[in-house]
Amino acid sequence: FYGIVAIGFSLPLQEWSGRFLMPEVALAASTWGLVLRVRPIAWATVAIGVTTLLLTLVHYDEKPSGLQLLAAGHARAVWGRPRWETQITGYHEAPIRPTLQFINDHVPADTTITLAFADENYIYPFFDRRLRRRIRFVNPADHSISRDTAWVVLELASQPQPRLPARDWKAVARSPGWVVYKRLK
Repeated sequence: FYGIVAIGFSLPLQEWSGRFLMPEVALAASTWGLVLRVRPIAWATVAIGVTTLLLTLVHYDEKPSGLQLLAAGHARAVWGRPRWETQITGYHEAPIRPTLQFINDHVPADTTITLAFADENYIYPFFDRRLRRRIRFVNPADHSISRDTAWVVLELASQPQPRLPARDWKAVARSPGWVVYKRLK
């Protein structure tokens, strides 16, 4: 209890603060065996847990199931949507969507991509379904890219820009704020 209160007062509210409660939950788990001795409390705990789990899965905004039990409106389910689209629901909106669609549709799975981002972005949408695609980052020391790179995904706001000689690279896809380059040689 004291750990939860301390974390509640010491950390600003953010979406991922729950991860700091894991030690407190682990310590509390040591007492759960006592609950099993009182059957009505044990069954009530299970019922609350199952209900919470069901509502959490049904109303998960990042990957909507398509069911809306307690909420107004109807979110389009992730089932049947293209992989690139379900990877970015919620956090990444319009500017990166065309870039991810291009990567999904045109970049082979067994290739190497170098990413040049301006700030923290999720890299998992750039991997293929079976994790064969290799992801590299621009070398921070000299702003170069590795020799085995066949594709570069560049966020235009990234500074400094990687060095891409015009004779070796061609821009094959553009969207607001993003460019995808393919190696010519």
